[in-house]
Amino acid sequence: MRDDGDFAAYLVARWAPVVRTLVMLGSPQPVAEDVARSAFARLSRAWTSIRDADDIDAHAYATVLRERRHHRTGGAGAHHQEQSAAATRARLEEMLDRLTPDVRAVLVLRFVAGLGNDQVADALGRPVATVRELLTGGLRDIDLDTLREASR
Repeated sequence: MRDDGDFAAYLVARWAPVVRTLVMLGSPQPVAEDVARSAFARLSRAWTSIRDADDIDAHAYATVLRERRHHRTGGAGAHHQEQSAAATRARLEEMLDRLTPDVRAVLVLRFVAGLGNDQVADALGRPVATVRELLTGGLRDIDLDTLREASR
């Protein structure tokens, strides 16, 4: 990524996955959008220093997770026309709520945000081996098909 126009392209490409990730981490849609706005504002201000980073996505998700810690709330809602999707999300939320915050973050970043294990480790500031361990344990406790279906 070479110029400030690239930030706009990055924002457009990553907005929906970031908001979806935040929702799967337990933030209501409006809060997820607010957190995403705050995180992208921070990223925008630092864009010249991060645009040439080895892994912009890992840096971006680390920023998103830091912003989320400042907006601790929970809950979700569903529109009448999206009852089937809402039911799937509700099942997923129920599964995710039974997980520890670390396991939940690893699963959501890995399968909703689409980050690789190294990127998840960078975003969470944890060793890759720890991420793999949390991922393995989490996959025993969740229906991966439901996670993938709800993240679409």
